[in-house]
Amino acid sequence: LFFLMGAEQSTKQLANHLKKLREDEAYAQNEELKKENLKKIFNGIDADKNGLIDQSECDQMWSSFKKAFKNAADKEKALIKDLRVLDEFDFQQMEHLDYNKDGKFDFEEFSAMIDYMYNRLSDD
Repeated sequence: LFFLMGAEQSTKQLANHLKKLREDEAYAQNEELKKENLKKIFNGIDADKNGLIDQSECDQMWSSFKKAFKNAADKEKALIKDLRVLDEFDFQQMEHLDYNKDGKFDFEEFSAMIDYMYNRLSDD
């Protein structure tokens, strides 16, 4: 249960991070603040606190994130396109960002994953 709470809280923080990247130019250009926020999100998703996000933690994050996004898209129809992009994401698709090929994501790899996701969502 604690893991689910961590994932849900992190999902809200991640959604907020992505929204601010899109809408807040000062935030988007503040590398230190972005890294600090991503570290909090990473730590929330890293349920076993081993400094790595494994497949089950990643799956939990995606599941929670997609669920929250679907709820938002129900209220804001412009998000439907983003929801379709999100539906295509899974752990296997992120494997190319697992630079050391250990099947887990460290913070640097996680940051690259979020950048990749943001860029996919930002493509029109």
